[in-house]
Amino acid sequence: REGGLGEPLLFALIGGTSGLIANFVYRFGMMAVGGSPFGNTEGSWGALWMLCLIILSPLFVIAVLFLSAGLIHVCLMMVGGARHKFETTFRVICFSAGSVNPLQLVPVCGGLVAGVWGLVLYCIGLGRAHEIDTGRAMLAVFLPIVICCGGGILLAALAGGLGALSHAWH
Repeated sequence: REGGLGEPLLFALIGGTSGLIANFVYRFGMMAVGGSPFGNTEGSWGALWMLCLIILSPLFVIAVLFLSAGLIHVCLMMVGGARHKFETTFRVICFSAGSVNPLQLVPVCGGLVAGVWGLVLYCIGLGRAHEIDTGRAMLAVFLPIVICCGGGILLAALAGGLGALSHAWH
């Protein structure tokens, strides 16, 4: 639960960066074979873009770790499950992410497996570290996903309804 942020951050940085770089390389290879939705990525621009992404990948990993740990800790507080400090939540997120992200090295399905297994580890780890039941930890982990998806569905329904009303008036 305690012990600082440095070691867990380094562990997650190593695992997360290796997985993210593998993800970038696979995506770049797929775009080179099948084309890119972002326009022409062939030649020097594509290689330069990939090099920039690889160089910046540790910063992406650090930003995602702090943002997701902060968001999950707020959700833990909302469901009454934050029995320890942010450090505890951050350590769980880092150790979970650092251990699953190297699975992205597996082509095709590695990212999906890493994502699902990461959610499982978040739920189990947060439940044990904060000394709460796993159900409450699951609620805290899935609450941001439910809110985002629910908000997206609500916005799509609202846009569709406004479009239908607009069409009916003309």
